[in-house]
Amino acid sequence: MIEIWNETPKEPKYFLRFIKDKEWKDKVSIIIVDKNGVKVDAGTILAFNEKGQIELYADVNNKAASALGLTLDKDGRIALAFLTN
Repeated sequence: MIEIWNETPKEPKYFLRFIKDKEWKDKVSIIIVDKNGVKVDAGTILAFNEKGQIELYADVNNKAASALGLTLDKDGRIALAFLTN
């Protein structure tokens, strides 16, 4: 089959990964990683802290977030939508 080159690769370049934070014993984070599972620069999106609260990180990697289809606010934090029934 003949394939035409496309600037956008066919396989995803970035992924989301759920990790236990090494710096904080009771914190887990969602980070952006490359195809090798390595965290990208400014790749921490959010964390669940020891109190069960969600912490949003500022200045998330815009290029990686955009490639994943994530929306960032003016401060570079992941945009949240609050849904009601």
